[in-house]
Amino acid sequence: DELGIKTDLDFRSSVIDKETGKNELHGITSSPLGSSVRWVNAQIGSYKGLFGSTTGFKKAFDTFLDEANYPIVFHCAAGQDRTGVVAFLLNAILGVDEEELIKDWEVTAFWNGSVDFCHVNLDKFYETLATKANGGETVQEQAVNAVLNMGYTMADVAKFRSLMLEPAEEPAAMPAALVISEVCARCQ
Repeated sequence: DELGIKTDLDFRSSVIDKETGKNELHGITSSPLGSSVRWVNAQIGSYKGLFGSTTGFKKAFDTFLDEANYPIVFHCAAGQDRTGVVAFLLNAILGVDEEELIKDWEVTAFWNGSVDFCHVNLDKFYETLATKANGGETVQEQAVNAVLNMGYTMADVAKFRSLMLEPAEEPAAMPAALVISEVCARCQ
């Protein structure tokens, strides 16, 4: 309650319980953040898996498109693979610079013992993103195209951006008299 989180977006996949045979998510049926927090399980594959079945990502993106869900916390089991892929894609849609996207990606690997994690898996994701985007010169354009190819519209992209980004401040207009006096001062 202290943070005001309204939605817990969980990307973990369910498993078949060996004893019951039921498809369960480790017994989780609600958010551990409390009963006032809406729990959404949007099962997402990592890297190429994100686009294998877009059902999980679409459920996640739909969650982000609903203003009533904010603030949202999103995670998987370790916050690296599925969470990293979704964060990368969402940040790319928001226009984050590619170098910053890569830095953010690599920071998630500090705990991972595999030296190949960062670049090998990022390369796999880039390849898949380029294929699913079906065009786009920048990673930001590819991210938008990938979402459009999932059935979303530019209006949906614009709505997501408006929910996530603060409006740009317009520069204050200079009074006409000040501008004229500056020009006159330069001429003398």
